[in-house]
Amino acid sequence: MDEYCADIKLVDERKPDDMARPLTEHEKKVISSAIGQVNWAARQCRFDLSYGASYVQQLASTNDPLALQFLNKVIRRAHQDFVMKVPCIGCPLEEMIVLSNALHQ
Repeated sequence: MDEYCADIKLVDERKPDDMARPLTEHEKKVISSAIGQVNWAARQCRFDLSYGASYVQQLASTNDPLALQFLNKVIRRAHQDFVMKVPCIGCPLEEMIVLSNALHQ
């Protein structure tokens, strides 16, 4: 997963004086592609990226160019090393229950 996340490319951001204009169709496609990669990593084991990916999608849905800046923050986070810790909860495997929340649209 580290190699996959390291390959996610940063996106071009806008200059500070060009933030009033809504996202272009090209920018939306770039965001969609990059956030798809981030979401895949989040679903596999990089749950730390989930909130950022969701926030970028919300910004993009309102055509807010800040989505480009926040997307790069999430991608930079994806580039960082991540260690997933699974705590020992001290109960027998037979007594464990796994809960999952899968949203389907």
